[in-house]
Amino acid sequence: MKPKPEPLLTLHDLAARWQVSLKSVRRIASRGELKVHRIGHQIRVSPEDADTYEKLHRS
Repeated sequence: MKPKPEPLLTLHDLAARWQVSLKSVRRIASRGELKVHRIGHQIRVSPEDADTYEKLHRS
């Protein structure tokens, strides 16, 4: 039996996780630095893509 995939994250989820504004997360996504999935008018991010972004942009 396959394990359940993690649910997709909202931009609000990422803003809280990264302790930045929603506007900052939207800017990152609009520049193409963060892979997003559009579902209708909603924007979601896979946990794996969020982790990848975090690893690439750690200081």
